[in-house]
Amino acid sequence: MYAFILIFIAISFTAWSEILELTYGVNRLDVNADGIPDMILRTRRDNFTAHSFDRYTILVTLPNRDHPASIYDVPIGTGPKSDFHTTEGADCLRTGYTFERDSNGILVVTRYMLEEGDRFYCEPTPLTVTTYKLTSGTDELIAPYYMKQTGERIVRKTYEDVSGLVE
Repeated sequence: MYAFILIFIAISFTAWSEILELTYGVNRLDVNADGIPDMILRTRRDNFTAHSFDRYTILVTLPNRDHPASIYDVPIGTGPKSDFHTTEGADCLRTGYTFERDSNGILVVTRYMLEEGDRFYCEPTPLTVTTYKLTSGTDELIAPYYMKQTGERIVRKTYEDVSGLVE
């Protein structure tokens, strides 16, 4: 009986999320839980070497028409960088991402990045996992929305490729 109660309590406090499967091109979905469709643009840059990459750009539709733009390019942090991009080496993925909506419908991006070194080859290196969450700006100096870093940890196990973690 007590085991059942503990399982029920654990399930009650579990944060559920929805994994987002993003295709190349425009992905229309609500990322800030305001009921208005936003966009995540996934593109591929093929530079005709083993080091091509994917780029993910998050665009939020602003309901407030007082803002100069109705579609806003969401930066990572408070800096000018506004896209997530993969890093590919010879036959391996060195940096990859998962996209999901948390239980409140807010976008969460997790980056899986192998540490530097000879980053263009598949060699076992430590993995850094960084989490970002779509956050509303609260003053005039911060964007209407930005991807706020909410956590980072280094995994002890070494990896040669992160593709199995992001697929």
